[in-house]
Parts: sequence; structure tokens; C-alpha cells
Amino acid sequence: MKRNILIAILFLVAYLGFLLVQLPASLVVRYLPLPANMVRLEGVSGTLWSGQVARLQYASESLTQVRWDLNGWSLLRLAPEASVRFGERSGLNGLGVVGWNGAAFGRDITLNVPAPWLLERVPMGLPFPLQAAGQLQLKVDQFAQGNPWCDNLYGNLYWYGAEADTPAGKLTLGDPEVKLTCLDSKLVAELKQGSEAVQVQGKLELQSNRQYLFQGTLKPGPELPDQMKQGLPFLGQPDGQGRFPLRYQGRI
Repeated sequence: MKRNILIAILFLVAYLGFLLVQLPASLVVRYLPLPANMVRLEGVSGTLWSGQVARLQYASESLTQVRWDLNGWSLLRLAPEASVRFGERSGLNGLGVVGWNGAAFGRDITLNVPAPWLLERVPMGLPFPLQAAGQLQLKVDQFAQGNPWCDNLYGNLYWYGAEADTPAGKLTLGDPEVKLTCLDSKLVAELKQGSEAVQVQGKLELQSNRQYLFQGTLKPGPELPDQMKQGLPFLGQPDGQGRFPLRYQGRI
């Protein structure tokens, strides 16, 4: 009798496990507490553990071909994580591992963004018309969310084929690079850029109170447009190496 009960229990557990493994993602989505009129999911397929959304709409933004693979073992650690991939090669796309352990975390993340797409979404209005060209790539080795920015961050931002077209002329910027770290909950970005038109180096710090400070230098090159050269004295006096000081601060 006891043996039969044990067999029945094992069969029931195995059956429930089978149902859980095969749980359709479309069924799960129906019961997600998504913000009304803010998030839309179209073309949901696959299972809870490995699935795809053809289109994810959030407010006016959208992502296409969102795929995920949920790590089942991570659930036992109470820190669920999933490998995620989204987008198309010609537009916004990315991949990486993201999860939650009381706060968001991620690792091995790569995000590719066309420069014009990003410029259209800059939260602060620019004081003059600007067009940008090139492709930005964000690579994050590891990240842990903090209050309000980060507890841990190691990453780099690259701008390949960087160009900026302004009323004062067109700038070829080379391939700027930004090193991203987190120090005492401050987001720190160290910029290094060099081309025949201009060389810029500096550091941006974003404080927990949303105050930011950028300090660096700008060194004009032989291909800097003449109209831009005329504005250099407004930056201050150059040092012995011909570098003009840069300092900007404010609040976001």
C-alpha cells in the first residue's frame, strides 16, 4: 500500500513538473500585472522557460524579436536570471544575462544603438540643431542596481564611425570611448576621444542626488571647422599643450 502511494506521488510530481516545463508563455502573459495602456506584447510563443515575443511595446517605444531562456536553477537560489536577446541587426539590438536578487543585475550585456535613434531620445533639449551618425555599442561586463544608480558597474561605451553635423560645421570624431564604473554609488564615466578635428578627455560623475559634474579638456586639431575655432576663447585659456578647459555641472 505504501509503495503504491509513493509511486502515485512520484508520478504526480513528475506530471506536474512536465506541465510546468511545458507551460505556455502566452498563458503566463495573460496573468502578468502589466501597466494598462503602457505595455503590449504581440506574438508571444514558446514556453515560460524558453520563449519569444515578436513585438514588445512600451509607451511609444518598441522592441522586436525578444527571446529569453530562463535559468531554472537560478530559481532555487531565489535569484532568477535569464539570457535575453532582442532586436534586428539594422536597428536597436542587444543580448545579455539579466536577473533579480532584490535588485536588478546583469552581466555580459551588449547593446547596439544607431546614433540618430539615440539622439532623438536625449532627455535634455540641445541648444542648437545637431545630427549624428555612427553606431553606439554598450558592453557591460557586470552590473548591480543601487540607490539610485548602481552598486557595481564595469563597462564601456563605444561610438564607431562617430560624426556630428552642427550649424558651425561637420565634425569627424574618430571612435570615442567611455569607460563606465560605479564608485560609492556614483556613476562615473571617463571619456577619451581623438581625431584630426578635436581631442576631448574628461570625467563625468553623476551623484545620488542627481547632480552631475563633467571636467575635462578639449584640444583643437587642424581639421576643426574655422567657425568652431572662433568660439574656443569662450572656454578659457589653453594650457601649455593647447588644451582648453571644460567644466559643466547641473542636475538631471
